[in-house]
Amino acid sequence: MLIADPALGVDPVLDAAAARAEDSSAGMARLALVRRVGCGLLGLQLIALMIFSAVQFQRYSVTSDYAFYSHAWFQIAHGHFTWNFFGNHGELTFILLAPAYWLWPHGPMLLWEQDIGVVGAELVAFLWICEIAATRRRQPGYLRPLLASAGLVALLADPWIWWALAFDFHFETVATLFAILFARELQKGRRRAWIWGALTLLSGDVATTYVVAIGVGAVIGSRRRLWGLVAVVAGVIWLVLLHGVGAMRGSANLVPLNYLAVRQRAGAPAPKSSNLVQLAVGILHQPGRVISVIWSKRINAWANVGASGLLGILAPVALFVPLAVIAENSLFPGIAFNQPLFQSTPIYIFVPVGTVMLLAWVAKRYRRLAVGLAVAVMLETIGWGVVWLPRTPNQWIRVSQAAEAKLNQFNREVPANDEVVASQGIIGRFSFHPYQEIVGPGGSAHLSGGPVWFALTPSIGVETAPAAFEEALVAELSGPLHARSVVVGDGVYAYEYTPRAGQTRLRLPGLPTVLPSWLFHSVSGVVVTTGPPSRWRVVGRGRRGYLVHGDYWNDPTGPALATAELSGHGVVSVEVWDVTTNALLAEQRVTLAGSRVQARVPFDVPTPQPEEGLFHGDGPFAVTPVVGLPGDQLEVRIYDFSPRSRPVAWSVGISSTQ
Repeated sequence: MLIADPALGVDPVLDAAAARAEDSSAGMARLALVRRVGCGLLGLQLIALMIFSAVQFQRYSVTSDYAFYSHAWFQIAHGHFTWNFFGNHGELTFILLAPAYWLWPHGPMLLWEQDIGVVGAELVAFLWICEIAATRRRQPGYLRPLLASAGLVALLADPWIWWALAFDFHFETVATLFAILFARELQKGRRRAWIWGALTLLSGDVATTYVVAIGVGAVIGSRRRLWGLVAVVAGVIWLVLLHGVGAMRGSANLVPLNYLAVRQRAGAPAPKSSNLVQLAVGILHQPGRVISVIWSKRINAWANVGASGLLGILAPVALFVPLAVIAENSLFPGIAFNQPLFQSTPIYIFVPVGTVMLLAWVAKRYRRLAVGLAVAVMLETIGWGVVWLPRTPNQWIRVSQAAEAKLNQFNREVPANDEVVASQGIIGRFSFHPYQEIVGPGGSAHLSGGPVWFALTPSIGVETAPAAFEEALVAELSGPLHARSVVVGDGVYAYEYTPRAGQTRLRLPGLPTVLPSWLFHSVSGVVVTTGPPSRWRVVGRGRRGYLVHGDYWNDPTGPALATAELSGHGVVSVEVWDVTTNALLAEQRVTLAGSRVQARVPFDVPTPQPEEGLFHGDGPFAVTPVVGLPGDQLEVRIYDFSPRSRPVAWSVGISSTQ
C-alpha cells in the first residue's frame, strides 16, 4: 500500500494517474496532428495523380480499355443505355459518373474521376486507421501517432496505386471506394452500411466478390455475424443473377476457370459459359490444385501485399478481401491479372487498415514489438516505392512529345463524326468518335460509307499487335489502297481512306513475311518515297553503317529464313539479331553488282527468353512481369561496308521454314 509523503506533499497514485492522463492527452494531440497532415498529403497525392493523368491523356497514352469506358461514359451522359457496356461486367453504378461529363466534357475528366475515387478510398481507410489508433488506451503518447503513420505510409508510398490508376480506366478502382465504406460502416454496426453494400454490388461482378469477402470477414472476425452472413448471401445471389443474364462477358463468363470445375471430353467443343455450381464444387473438391495454382504465382501476390503493409493480411476483418482478390486474379490463366495493377486495388486499401489493426493488437501485449513492426512496415513500403515509383512515367507514357505533335496534327484534321481505326496504344484519345476500332492481324475494319481515318503507331505506345502487322497495313494504305497520307514521322503513320461504293468492310492484312524497307530506319542511307510506291526504297549515301534496321518480328521457335531484296553496288552484310537477348544469330555478306538480288539467310529462332531485358525489381521488391508478344523479338539489319558505294534496299523479311 502506497502512502503519501507529507514532506513532499505528493500522492504517488494520483501522480501516476495524472502522468498517464497527460501522456494520453499528448498522444491524442499528436494523433490529431498526424490525421491533419495525412489528409493534407492525400490531397497533394490527388493533385499529383491528376496532373499525371492529364499528361498521360495529352500524350495519347490511353488505350482500348479507356476507349471502351469513355465511349460508354459519353453514351450514358447523352441518355443512351448500352447493353454492350453493361453486359461486360454489370457495372451499373458507372451511371453515377456520367453527370461529370457535362461539367467538362473534355480531356482526362474520366481519369480524374478515377483518381478521386481511389484517393477517396485511401482517405476513408486512413480515417479508419486513425480511429483504430485512437482506441488504444493506456498506451504511451508516441504509440498512437506511430500506428497511424505506419498506415499512412503504407497508403502513400505504395507504387501500385499509381500503376493501378495509370493503366487506363477500370471500374474496380472506383468500386473499391464503395467497398471500404461498406466494410467500415459494417464494422461499426451502422445501418447506412447497406447503402454502400448495395452500391458495391451494383458495381459489377468483380466488386460483388468484395461484398462476399467483407461478409465472410464480418462473420469470422467481428460481432456483426448476422450482417456478415446477409452480405455473403446477397453477394452470391447477385453473382448468380449477373452470370445468368450474361453480364460477365468481361470475365469471359468464367470460362477460363473451367479447368477447375469440369474435365472436358477430348475433342468436345469448349463451353461458352461456366457452370457456377460445377465450378464451386470443383474448387471444394480439389483445394490442393487451387493452392498450387496460387502458389505458382506467389511472387506477384507477395508484391501486391508487401507494398501495402503485409501484416494486414493477418487481420480477420481485412483478411478476406485481399485473399479473394489474390485468389480470383491468380486462378485466371496467365499472370496478366495477377500482376500489381488495377484489379488488385482493394488490396492496396484494405491491407493498410488490417496492418494497423494487427499492430494495435500486438501493442496491447508487446509494445516494443509493435514499435519495431510499425517501423518495418514503413521501411518495406518505402522500399517498394523507391524501386518502382520512378519507373511509372516510362512504363505508362510511351508516346514521345514529337509523336504527340504528329498525332495532334492528325486529330485536328479528323472530322468529329468520322470513323477512326487506330493502334491499341493510342486509341483512347479517339473514343469520342462515333466509331473507333483497334487494328489486329487478319481482321477487318467497319466502313459506313464515309472516309475512314487510320492512326498507326507500330513501335510506340502500349501495343498488343505485332509491329510487323501494323507496318504491313501501312504499306497497303500507302500502296494498293491509295489512301491519302495525312501525317508520317516520329513513329506515326496516319492516313485517310475513302471506301469504294458499297464497301462495308476493309480486310486487314495478316502477319507478313516480307515488308518494304522504306518503313524502317537508316544510318548510312536515305529513304526515298517519291514516284510509285513500288519504287520506294532505301538508298545508301556512301558511308559505313546500317542501311536498314528497326524491323521487328516474332516467329515461333525453330528453323527460319531471313530475306533481303537488294540492288546497286557495294558490299553489305545481312544480319539477323535476337533483340531480346542482343545476340547475333546469323549473317551473310553480299556483293552487289547492279541487278536485284535476294539474300537468303537461314537461322534458328532461339528458345524464347521472355524475362530478358524486363525489369523485375531489386531484392525482395520483385515482381513477375507480364511479357509482350510470345517469343523473342527478331530484327533483320543490313550493314553497308563500302564507303563509296550506293547499295539499295527494297525489302526485308523473316519466315518460318518448319
